[in-house]
Amino acid sequence: MQVVGVMTAGTGWTPPPTKAATAYGSIRSELWHFRIRNAHDLAGQHLAQRLDVSRGTITRVLDRLAGERMLRRVSRGRHAPYVPSVPELIAAYTANLALAEISYRPDPQLARRHHRRDGERAERLARAQRIAETRDADLAASELETLLRKIARHAGGPAADAAIEPALAVLARIRRVEHLILPSQFDQVAQLMRYFYAGRYPKLVKALQVYTQQRVSAAHVLAIALRASQEEP
Repeated sequence: MQVVGVMTAGTGWTPPPTKAATAYGSIRSELWHFRIRNAHDLAGQHLAQRLDVSRGTITRVLDRLAGERMLRRVSRGRHAPYVPSVPELIAAYTANLALAEISYRPDPQLARRHHRRDGERAERLARAQRIAETRDADLAASELETLLRKIARHAGGPAADAAIEPALAVLARIRRVEHLILPSQFDQVAQLMRYFYAGRYPKLVKALQVYTQQRVSAAHVLAIALRASQEEP
């Protein structure tokens, strides 16, 4: 398959991603969406053949993902999906809430500021309704991650994204099994989205407090659910 660059308004041409970058993006996406579930799925030779890259490239990609806590090393050259500990889960959920409280509580003006009234807002509200109706775990998780990144930007601009990434990495996969333990997951995420995109920030913070409290209380069971979802076949 031929890979070509793309035209951009700024430079006229952007080179295509390297094979290593493409392999990294593919493996990371598959981890997030549970298409890679265990150490067997991460066998180096299998990934190298499937993604058409060298074993060395796969080793570097897996080492990078281990550094990002998406994977853990189980032996030399062997990895498995990372399962966070209960304290890590609690810290990550709490970090999400803390950012929202910092963003919206100190400045009362923010409570009256509305999200942009444009096509994106309408689309996000439509997705909130779809989450409530379809109970799509992947859509709920990805939309919540998008919302939390927007909260981080409200807290400190684009540079604040880095502050939330560790928490999002820890919770990326577990949010896709939350509904197994807490059936209210879909309705809660939909409501968080409605509050945020309607600019109802005090209600957003209160709803996120409830969401966080429930998940902190269930952190042990959530960790077990995540571990069970990626056991060896």
